[in-house]
Amino acid sequence: MLTTRWLFLVVMFLAATSGLPAQAVITWGTPTAVATPADIVTTGTFHAAGSGFNADRTVGGVTFETAPTLITYGGTRIGYTIGAFASGTAAYNDIMNRGHFTAVGAGANVTLGGLTIGDQYRVQVWIPAWDATYATRLSGTNSVDMGNTITFPTYVIGTFTAASASEFFSYEGYGGAIRGLVGAVSVYNVSAIPEPSVYAALAGAAVLAAALWRRRRVRVA
Repeated sequence: MLTTRWLFLVVMFLAATSGLPAQAVITWGTPTAVATPADIVTTGTFHAAGSGFNADRTVGGVTFETAPTLITYGGTRIGYTIGAFASGTAAYNDIMNRGHFTAVGAGANVTLGGLTIGDQYRVQVWIPAWDATYATRLSGTNSVDMGNTITFPTYVIGTFTAASASEFFSYEGYGGAIRGLVGAVSVYNVSAIPEPSVYAALAGAAVLAAALWRRRRVRVA
C-alpha cells in the first residue's frame, strides 16, 4: 500500500509531465503598504520579475521586465499611469502606477514558468494604486484580500513549493469591486540545496509512476 509520501511524489511527477500549469499552493503573508524601493525582497536566487509598465524598469538591483519570459499575465495591460504614488524613485513610481486588470466580474491568472519541481519559491506581488472600483483578492492556500489601493499601493509576500514546472495564482475583484488589479511580480528560488535522498525519492516516484502507467495499459488491453 502506497504511503502518503509516495502518493505526494507521484502526484508531483504526473503534474510535472502533464504539460499544463498547476495552481500554486501559496501561503500568503500580510499585505503591507508600499513605501520605498526597500520594500523589494531579494534574498535567495533571482528567478524572474515583471510589471505592467510599458518598458523595463530596474529598482533596487532588480529588473522588472515589461514582457518577462517566465511570468505571464492574464487580464488586460493598463496603457497609462493610473495612480499618483510618488514616494519612491522614478522607476519604482512607474511600476507602482501601472498593472493588469480583469474583466468585469471575472478573474485572471498570473503564470510562473521555468520552476524546478520540489524547490521552494518566494513570490512578491504588488497591487497598484487606482480607484474605488478595484479591490483585489489573490488565490493561494490562504486567499489574501489586498484591500482598495486608492491612496497607496500594497504588496504581499507568499511562499510555495513547486509541484510543476509552470504554476499560477489567480486575482479577482471582491467585496463589491467590479475588477481585480495586479502590478509588479518578483519570484526568487529560496530552496536549500536538496539532500541526495530527495533526488533518490523523486527518481523512485518517476519509476513508480511509469510502472502504474504500464499496469493501467495492460489492464485496458
